[in-house]
Order: sequence, then structure tokens, then C-alpha cells
Amino acid sequence: MKSNYVKVSCTGDLAIMEWFGTIDTIDYRLAHQEFITTFSRNKCKLWLLNYKGSEAIELQNHEWTLEKWLPEAMKVVEAGLEKIAIVVPENIFNRVSVRVMATQIAKQKYDLDLAFFDQEIEAKEWLMPEKYAIK
Repeated sequence: MKSNYVKVSCTGDLAIMEWFGTIDTIDYRLAHQEFITTFSRNKCKLWLLNYKGSEAIELQNHEWTLEKWLPEAMKVVEAGLEKIAIVVPENIFNRVSVRVMATQIAKQKYDLDLAFFDQEIEAKEWLMPEKYAIK
């Protein structure tokens, strides 16, 4: 059985946040802040949010994400960000939360592409077709 985690990594132009299971408030917020730090330090152009195995976001974390984290994250990334790929959660409640957050990004009319995927490999193919496209 897999443990619960949020993992943040960056390779080249690609920043990835992967979330699996249920995450407590402290770890949830720390991981999101770490993502901003990682993204700004590496000046990534591509953003992959893999929420496939995530469980429902607690209401307080959903509100914090929309009100505090998302505006801060978009300030950091808007200068160089080109694409956001979101691997949608299997959990229906978290799927709704993720869609609400994506809608908030879209409302801001940032000059970037945003797309949803069921699998991580599909998201990577869209983000970096030169590397992941089937030849």
C-alpha cells in the first residue's frame, strides 16, 4: 500500500507536483509553498500537476489555495510559464476542487495554455511533444 505524499520536483523546463492520498493541512501547505520556491528557482516554463491519486481537499485547504496560494503562485510563474497540464483526480470530490481552481486560473486570462488529462504520460506528451511524442 502506498503512503500519502505530495512530491515536488523540477527537471529542465518542467516543474511537477504529484499528490497521492490524503494530506494533512501542514504538509499540503508546505508542499504548495515548496512548489513556488522550486518553480521560481528553476524558472520552469511547464507545470505538471498530477492529482490522479489524490483524495479530497479539506475545505480550509481549498479556500487557502484559492485565496492565498494561487495568487502568489501565479505572480511567480506568470513571467515565464507557458503551459499547465493537470492530471485529474480519480476522487470525484477532488476532481471538482481541481476544476474550480483551474477555472480561477482561466479567469485571470494569463497568456498560457491549460489542459486536463487522465494519465501523466498524456500530459507530458502535450507539454513536451518533442520529448514524449510517439515516433
